[in-house]
Amino acid sequence: MRNFARSAQYDPATWQAQLAAARAARAGDRGASTLLGDAQPFEYTEDAPTADAFDIAKTPNTGEPGTWYTNPGSGQMRLYGDDGNPVVDFDFDHDHGQGIPHAHNWAINPLTGKLRRGAGVPMSILPF
Repeated sequence: MRNFARSAQYDPATWQAQLAAARAARAGDRGASTLLGDAQPFEYTEDAPTADAFDIAKTPNTGEPGTWYTNPGSGQMRLYGDDGNPVVDFDFDHDHGQGIPHAHNWAINPLTGKLRRGAGVPMSILPF
């Protein structure tokens, strides 16, 4: 049987006493601010962001043929082919098991006929 070390001994009676003391202190100070105690209600305005405002958070699925797009948030780079569809993605901010950075090739799925991003493959930005 394993003996796991603990950073502190757990004592249910002590924990319950501390919880009761915290609740009593809070009950005596009902005017205290809470995390949302000072929050203002949301009001709709005509100047509220539109759906287009959220497009900057992701890499576009189509682009100018033969160009690269770099996502300002993730650093992902995408090359668009002659038809404006993605050809390859270079990812720098996460790992699917291929390491960082890695690449994804885009191709037509023969079963569905739709463009699909392939599994990640290891790559290097260095020439060796």
